[in-house]
Amino acid sequence: MPYGRGVARRLHEVLLDGVEVERVVLNVHPGSGAAQAAYRALGYRKVGETRPWQGADPHDVMVLG
Repeated sequence: MPYGRGVARRLHEVLLDGVEVERVVLNVHPGSGAAQAAYRALGYRKVGETRPWQGADPHDVMVLG
């Protein structure tokens, strides 16, 4: 499937539709360049790092809002 069709943006909008929160926080593997770029395009910014489970590689913590 070609990139740039807005599917990820629409899915993100549907997931957050009606959710009334100050911010959304997610973890993403820093090696996932496409995911990182997509989240930045949606307005997320990196605010730190974490290991989401014991033995996991470090993940970037990103926040929207």
